[in-house]
Amino acid sequence: MEGAESSHRKAIALKPDFVGAYYNLGSMLQALNRLEEAEACFNQAIALKPDYAKAYSNLGNTLQALGRLEEAEASYAKAIALEPDYAEAHASLGLTLKNSADWKMLR
Repeated sequence: MEGAESSHRKAIALKPDFVGAYYNLGSMLQALNRLEEAEACFNQAIALKPDYAKAYSNLGNTLQALGRLEEAEASYAKAIALEPDYAEAHASLGLTLKNSADWKMLR
């Protein structure tokens, strides 16, 4: 994956507004559990393309993995607002809400 990361970073260096490179790099970093870096990439993709529902959903996945459930909920909600039929975002939001409720009950 090191070569893939390098390629994505090179693409970003050559074309800083290349949304797909930020998104793909974020997805790769997420898979490598480099969550803070993934979060930054998804946020940059969203900054460049504010209607990118998939980036909001993957940002939500990253935030959920970081334990930032309220932020994850907001990210999934934004993805759903942009694409109301986005089943994966609905499922992820439901899981996050369930986990959030479980956590609140344990407090």
